[in-house]
Amino acid sequence: MTYSEKINLFIKTKTDDPKAFIRVFGCQQNEADAEKICGFVLKSGFRFVECEQESDLIIFVTCAVRHTAQNKIFGHIGRLKKIKEINPNVFIVIFGCMAEQKEICEKIRLHYKFIDLVIGSKSIDAFPKLLCEEITGENYNICEKIPEEMPVKRKSNFKAWVSIISGCNNFCSYCVVPFVRGQEKSRSASEILNEINHLVKKGYKDITLLGQNVNSYEDGKICFSDLILEINKIKGDFFLNFMTSHPKNMNKEIIDALAESPHFGGRFHLPVQSGSNRILKLMNRNYTKQKYLEIINYARLKIPYLTITSDLIVGFPGELREDFEETLDLIKLAKFSSIFTFIYSKRKGTVAEKMPDLTPHSEKISRFNELANIQNSISEKIFTKEIGKKHKILIESCQDNMALCRTGGGVIVKIKGKYSELLGTFAECKITSAQRSFLWGNLI
Repeated sequence: MTYSEKINLFIKTKTDDPKAFIRVFGCQQNEADAEKICGFVLKSGFRFVECEQESDLIIFVTCAVRHTAQNKIFGHIGRLKKIKEINPNVFIVIFGCMAEQKEICEKIRLHYKFIDLVIGSKSIDAFPKLLCEEITGENYNICEKIPEEMPVKRKSNFKAWVSIISGCNNFCSYCVVPFVRGQEKSRSASEILNEINHLVKKGYKDITLLGQNVNSYEDGKICFSDLILEINKIKGDFFLNFMTSHPKNMNKEIIDALAESPHFGGRFHLPVQSGSNRILKLMNRNYTKQKYLEIINYARLKIPYLTITSDLIVGFPGELREDFEETLDLIKLAKFSSIFTFIYSKRKGTVAEKMPDLTPHSEKISRFNELANIQNSISEKIFTKEIGKKHKILIESCQDNMALCRTGGGVIVKIKGKYSELLGTFAECKITSAQRSFLWGNLI
């Protein structure tokens, strides 16, 4: 008997209609993990609801990248105590990157005793066994072979995450990902290609290759550029995207493979983090500002329709005004369509945690705002140039009198009108006006 069958038999003795609730925090990898968890939970006899108070099983998929994110999650966890008091039979599970940190597990053990189960992200394959043991109250020998899979229950029927690599070997000095996700481990290329083929046959229109560092993918002699070339051969009409990639692993072979792709939509997210070579060295990023600009200039030469976006950290320990000026210079030269900017967040166990940080928080906020204002001006100019152009778009959601769509480059296009019958399909539009973060258009 599988773990899901054991859970199903047990839970049906308690209620005729077992319900589950899941809340996901953080990155796309967490979204992908949640889809696996949802698949197993559904297989175990639960149905998902949108209200924690109605649930027999509550699962939080957590993020540990920034301190502010963790505090927010703990706020949500704290509110579960009352639910547990009202319904002592509800099972509460904390899963994900936060649960990989010893001090977090200890904090939960001491101060959040109403939590039933804590599972780290590296233990996702053990999720069926651990959940089964918690719910049924039975212990299974670790050597006991109970076959179990975690079928993916995708959130969308036209957009899909496809994990190709997990973990990270980079050990950037500010980042906890290698500690909470482990070392890099690539899936087999045949497994990935089979999954994508299956998705395309089912009608999926937007497929994103996923990993902490996708462009370090390697399966024997097959590297990331080879994988792209194999995906290029798949027949069908779909956008191909990938995230996240590391500049030190981005090369001409990958860019050339993307340029040949009939599916690549043009979204190129390449986190730079800083424009100062001194800070990049302190961050252990293993590239320079000049090398980064060479990469994106070559990419634009080979793929003129690229939409380039990036991540930037403001206020890294030791960042001087002249370092910040280098970052401002970088964004002016790179001309990103948009950026994701973060004020440095100290993470326990990282090298940067012990670096002297003498910049006042008020100065970090000032730099953050200055960077945002300059980038907003750049984005507005880039988007204004799109007026009058035609784009292939995927219609992603429909409101009362508005369709929210996205170009192959990931840019949001809003279209007035009722188009619910076109949800999840491609269309062509003409851009009529621009804001600094999205476009307006009309369907052709």
